[in-house]
Amino acid sequence: LRVLPGCRSDPIVCALETVCRKAEPRYIAVSYTWGDANQVKTIYVNGKPLEVRQNCFFTLWQLRVHRFDLPVWIDSICIDQSNNHEKSSQVRLMGLIYARAELTASCIGE
Repeated sequence: LRVLPGCRSDPIVCALETVCRKAEPRYIAVSYTWGDANQVKTIYVNGKPLEVRQNCFFTLWQLRVHRFDLPVWIDSICIDQSNNHEKSSQVRLMGLIYARAELTASCIGE
């Protein structure tokens, strides 16, 4: 997931693309608490609105404000949450995903 540049008050706009792990891409793995499912905000991914939990929104907002240029791996967006097979296979890979990240960013709230 690439968080596109923007000013503090601009909507969060991202580009999501599939990348082969064998290519060993550079990326930031993100660790955060999902938070309350009832507190959502809208971001835009590949031109389409996507509701994310407030904590995910804060995380992406902070990454944009601090101008991290690397793509981001964030589970709630990068894993298709409606596909149980994908979720199961991706969860088994999470240790590897975090181990191969250029760095891990943590977000503890606004």
